[in-house]
Amino acid sequence: MYKAQMILALAWLYQSFMLQKLSTMKGKALLLFFVFVAFSLYVTDAQVPESVMRKFEKENLQSLNVNWKVDGTNFIVTYNDTLNLHYRNVYDKNGNLIMRESEIYQHNVLPAISSYCAAYLPSSEIGRVWLLELSETERSYYTIVDDVALFFDEEGNIFKWEGRPGLALQQQ
Repeated sequence: MYKAQMILALAWLYQSFMLQKLSTMKGKALLLFFVFVAFSLYVTDAQVPESVMRKFEKENLQSLNVNWKVDGTNFIVTYNDTLNLHYRNVYDKNGNLIMRESEIYQHNVLPAISSYCAAYLPSSEIGRVWLLELSETERSYYTIVDDVALFFDEEGNIFKWEGRPGLALQQQ
């Protein structure tokens, strides 16, 4: 399925370039660059080291829609579970988990996060909320609301925001 998606994307890009009359040498170079980058980022299961694949499969028995990418010497896998929640794991080349992002159900969002968003962004809707685990003891949450990434600690206290300038960081 991955190869079919990549071929369709490349066909669409080629058609877009031709329609915009970017058949110049610069346009062709840009297209070739995109093709190179696209193919270098995605890897097939066969290209993932056995130690990484074994670790992932052991910890994620019921994973669906598994897609791998490479980032330097690290391997990034995105997948869904049987309830259609989204996940992203980053492994080093030896299969050690560096980071995990896990989507959490809306009804499992910490009350402090919901309260903060309701108080300081009342006209906005909270999107997906993610649990970010950098180690067994280092955990935080984040969500994106109106193009602003809000980061919360393990208790739900905001500690950082990134995005729209001028939005004041309100402490609880």
